[in-house]
Amino acid sequence: MRVFLAEDDPQLRSLLLRSLKSMGHNVEAAGDGEDLLRRAAAFATDVVLSDIDLPLCDGIKAGLQMRRELPGVPFILMTGDPERADKARRSGFQVVLLKPFLPQELQAVLSF
Repeated sequence: MRVFLAEDDPQLRSLLLRSLKSMGHNVEAAGDGEDLLRRAAAFATDVVLSDIDLPLCDGIKAGLQMRRELPGVPFILMTGDPERADKARRSGFQVVLLKPFLPQELQAVLSF
């Protein structure tokens, strides 16, 4: 599966990249929301995994825009803040991973 990862924390991004690649996924990554929006379509992504708190364009805003541009591509959000998770769900995002999460939880949401 082609996974586009957007995470601004370099250490967490590196950890998630390694984890996703070890699961057999082809992964591309960005550190901010604008880079995500610029590059995800060109990558021909199957799914987007994005932090909510991204610089330049937050994950919720980026996800709503991507839904218009790439309808049908699942957009999974991540956050460590339960209130932000609730806001994302109210905005129509069905899958929100609460940080920290186990690799098995990540694999489960990617096995849709």
